[in-house]
Amino acid sequence: MKVYIAVDSEGVACVVGEPAGDGRIGAWQFDYVRQRATEEAAAAVLGAREAGATDILVHDVGFLRGYSPVGNVLRYDELPRGIRIALGGAPIKQVAAEGFDAAFLLGHHAMAGDPSGVMAHTFS
Repeated sequence: MKVYIAVDSEGVACVVGEPAGDGRIGAWQFDYVRQRATEEAAAAVLGAREAGATDILVHDVGFLRGYSPVGNVLRYDELPRGIRIALGGAPIKQVAAEGFDAAFLLGHHAMAGDPSGVMAHTFS
């Protein structure tokens, strides 16, 4: 079974507010977001494997350009071994075209202006 796991940053556990000040995430906040996102991604990988996945792509779509010198959200060295990793914002349509059997969307959030979401925004 082929599984796609997309990880964004604004919707991961316990991340419920915008950064203060100039809009840039402080070092401790960025580390906290990265740790939560990495732990959720690792749990998803283990769950997918337990369900029979043999090919897993973890996609770091929460790439934080401008917020950190590292840029990426996930700590790749803390993820389970034997997975593939992708960076940046490839549309999910392209991923669906590759024949994945399942998709997990971690840390995703509502569009801008939607009052039902936490830290809602979108890009066009």
